[in-house]
Amino acid sequence: MEQIKPARTIRLSERAIVWAVVALALVVRVGLAQADRVIKWDESDYLMLGRNLWSGQGFTTAGYPEVHYTPLVPLVLGAFQQLAADPEVASELAYVLCGALLILPYHALARRLYGRRVALWAAALLAILPALSASVLYWGTMSEPLYLLLVYVGLWAAWRATGDRDTGSGAGWAALAGLMFALAYLARPEAILYFGLFGLGLLGWRAARGALRQGRAWAGLLAYAGAFALLALPYIVYLHQHTGQWTFSGKVGVTFDLGAAVIEQDPAAYDIATASLDASGQHLIWFSEQRFRGPGMLGAVLADPLGLLRRAWANLRLWFGSFFGWTVLPIWALAFLPLAWCAAPWTRQRAGRELFLWAALLPPFGFLILHIETRFFAPALPILLLWLAKGLDLAGQWLQGSLANWRGRPRPLWDGFWRLLPVGLAVLYFALMIPLAVRQGQRGTDFSSRQVGQWLAANTPADSRVMSRDVAVAVYARRAWVPSPHAEYGPYLAYARYHRVDYLVITHREGTVLRPALAFLLDGDNPPPELELAHVAAGQQGQTLVYRIK
Repeated sequence: MEQIKPARTIRLSERAIVWAVVALALVVRVGLAQADRVIKWDESDYLMLGRNLWSGQGFTTAGYPEVHYTPLVPLVLGAFQQLAADPEVASELAYVLCGALLILPYHALARRLYGRRVALWAAALLAILPALSASVLYWGTMSEPLYLLLVYVGLWAAWRATGDRDTGSGAGWAALAGLMFALAYLARPEAILYFGLFGLGLLGWRAARGALRQGRAWAGLLAYAGAFALLALPYIVYLHQHTGQWTFSGKVGVTFDLGAAVIEQDPAAYDIATASLDASGQHLIWFSEQRFRGPGMLGAVLADPLGLLRRAWANLRLWFGSFFGWTVLPIWALAFLPLAWCAAPWTRQRAGRELFLWAALLPPFGFLILHIETRFFAPALPILLLWLAKGLDLAGQWLQGSLANWRGRPRPLWDGFWRLLPVGLAVLYFALMIPLAVRQGQRGTDFSSRQVGQWLAANTPADSRVMSRDVAVAVYARRAWVPSPHAEYGPYLAYARYHRVDYLVITHREGTVLRPALAFLLDGDNPPPELELAHVAAGQQGQTLVYRIK
């Protein structure tokens, strides 16, 4: 069994293999970026925010100060939009580069925790894992590649900051970890859980080693907290200015409210919770100051603590059903995890390494009190892959040794083949699942938003204002966006006139499932007198109609 040696340097041959794995991840992602996809959901918001940031409109959506999404992903995607005219390409540049670069900190962390060979196997599996190579293109955010890169640089630095017998207590590494977790927080707010958890971990690690009486240990902790605060506090102050609350995210409360609709699979209730008009009738509740005046998430939890437990249990069941699938983490992989954990007795050092990995696995499970989507658990996949790689390596050792014992004499070529067989089969499996993941993503995608947006870009004045439920329409159109409300037609039209809307867009699903009060707008042959049918696009979920407001 391989002895883990935390060496200061990596041999040239190993470095070449690591860069070959990075190149593999790059090639796989460049190829997958050619598959047909469409901008949707959170990715649309990020791209619109990025465009506004880089065009001098500030951190705003539809003229409102943005408090739901953190600024780093929009800033990065906005920068790429300066290089690529096509917004899809801008997202894909970040996806390709960050997805490939993730291999470097991941391999560095895996090598220190499980040794050279297992780290290479884990990196190879990560390079082609369908969920993070193919499915991420269809999850609807495209924030995962950048977020995971920052989180795993942070985890690597946090491990170095523990003083793993090679770096001392490492105030510099602690500061780097704090900076990376702050950047990850500015990419997605749930990263604050990594900061808090590993801050406690660094404190506990030093306490266990009897180092808390040393100023050097406290210097590391202060460097960790100070580096995080340096980057994160300005955004927290910004949230306080615009919400009137001290909070780490303006999205937490509404996400908690949406949880029941997601669990009950009620898209209309989801739409009501986000797109209803506030008391003024001029603003969606999503953008209204009114939504920050209630009791908030804490009040809802205190009012019904048993309801929170029921929600967490329902979400846990949903997570297990969606996460352990053919294109995410297949159920057969679970057989190798206990082998990785229990094949050999633990030393204190091994227990520390495993505790670190379990801590890194925990933050995504904070979503159990909100609602569950597979993409929320993307940060857990590399940790599970590391255990899978260790289990596969041990299975290969067992297979090689057993066959050698039966033969009674060594045969180096065949011994090496049997040693690599379990890992090779896993790599082959993941490679074969990539096309299936692409097909699954495309089946769940309606491409009409791109068609409608491109029509608007070619056939409307550049200063037109477009009202749609889907931000992607305005992103493709490169037009000012007005969010569409969930309302009866009278307030709906009054809202549109208040916001000086020129064109409104309604989809078949919107008029039949989400907002049946507007179903009559799907009859393009008989529009209301104040509307003029301008365009009809066919999509997988029915027609999408564009009206000009007279």
